Amino acid sequence: MSALRDRDRIVVLASRRGFESLVGRLPAGWRGRVRFVKPKAFRRVQASLDAARLVVSKSTLRPEVIRPILAARRAGVPTLLLVDGPLEWSNLHAHPRLGSAGFDALYDPVVHDAVAPIGDPQRRWIEAHNAGRGVAFMPYACRRIRTDPPRRRAPGAPGFDFLLATARTPWFGDDERRRLASRLRALGEALARGGHRVLVRVPDAGLRALIRSVLPRARFTTRGSSACAIGRARCVIGTSSSVLLEAMHHDRPTALLPFRERPLFYGCGWVLGAPAEWAGDFAAMCARDPSRMAAQREAIRAQLSSDDFFAGCDALLQGPRLLAPRPFDALDRGVESRLASAR
Repeated sequence: MSALRDRDRIVVLASRRGFESLVGRLPAGWRGRVRFVKPKAFRRVQASLDAARLVVSKSTLRPEVIRPILAARRAGVPTLLLVDGPLEWSNLHAHPRLGSAGFDALYDPVVHDAVAPIGDPQRRWIEAHNAGRGVAFMPYACRRIRTDPPRRRAPGAPGFDFLLATARTPWFGDDERRRLASRLRALGEALARGGHRVLVRVPDAGLRALIRSVLPRARFTTRGSSACAIGRARCVIGTSSSVLLEAMHHDRPTALLPFRERPLFYGCGWVLGAPAEWAGDFAAMCARDPSRMAAQREAIRAQLSSDDFFAGCDALLQGPRLLAPRPFDALDRGVESRLASAR
């Protein structure tokens, strides 16, 4: 334990760019401490453990990331899971990679020694599903969501009334794909009837083609950051994703387009329910209805931590909770066994 305390190296199982997109730029005191190693380079990870004080991985369901995390713990090096976005029922229970990664549900169980969630509600959920297992928690300000507003090239109001956005992986399975396509078609038709100026940021080519068929005057963008797209619109409508939290962080009137009959773990200012009511919802969003905006601001304050990752991580490492990995329990061994049998 004393030898571990003397170590200083932080091994990150991700690229520097991917890591900094979540936690911010490395401060001066961290630049000589961090070693970035691709998760697939398992031998390099093992070679890094002798000098490691901590191994960090991003939220992931890839077996090539989980295996080195378990190996680090077996070698006596604590590990930290960096959650990269909001929780949502389908991600937790219906993601197609769950089985191949050895899990029945995402974060249930956690195989790391500590977790850095994006806020306290997320912490409470993960903690409740890992009660009594000795997992430490350190909420942090996720820079992927708490982005800075883009610099405007010229003064004036945003050029679009609405940004329409979806997650990178917008559905899980054919049934969800069909339901989402139906909702997007109805939404596009309603926006067209209202004469609204619409910017579309949808990664899936099939969904873009569908939206273009009912919103021929919409503009489409796949380049640049989500913050830049948000900055070009007065309001944001989207499926459950980090973009909705980012839009609320930027104080844009934000609406969820639901297509799943499953719980969502965060709230927006608006939820687009019956299509007959959408025209009123669009008007209230464009008018920035004061009561809705107040509720939205309170929701985002509750959801997102403002704590600096690096300061929190230093405090966690200096305290008593990560002087050694927590003992392997039956849940850890179950994931380890399923990964071994899957090879």
